[in-house]
Amino acid sequence: MNCSIWLKIPRLDLRVLIAGFCIAAIAQLAAAQRSSKPEPSSAYQRGLQAIRTGDVQQAQSEFEQAIRANPRDAGAHSALGWVLLVRNEPDAAIQHLHAALRLKPLLAQAHSYLGEALAQKNLPEEAITEFRTAIKLAPSNDDAHRGARPHAGGATASR
Repeated sequence: MNCSIWLKIPRLDLRVLIAGFCIAAIAQLAAAQRSSKPEPSSAYQRGLQAIRTGDVQQAQSEFEQAIRANPRDAGAHSALGWVLLVRNEPDAAIQHLHAALRLKPLLAQAHSYLGEALAQKNLPEEAITEFRTAIKLAPSNDDAHRGARPHAGGATASR
């Protein structure tokens, strides 16, 4: 048996000639897929560095650039949401946090940030729902616990 299969993988074009050894072809495909996992963009990394140095404006610019380069980057949307939250722009923060959660619904930190943004908009019921979700996904998320307390009448949001 001699057949050719073209496999298209981001950044790789592999032509695997299968001469009865499908196992070898599958192993090559698996290795290629592992090596093609996207790494965080350099703009995203620069945004994190800007946050560490306290340059929120630069962080916003870098995360916006990361999103332009990859609109499906949930981490960049979440980080930009946080930056916008810090800059007291809850409406814009909510948009990016919703985008992050559409891409990665189990991103606990995005739920926590969304809770903060909703609290800034004086939407305590919606905020507590997000804090509870964050706590359920990541029970050690201190930000979510702190955010939930004022909106739950002093009780924790672990229900």
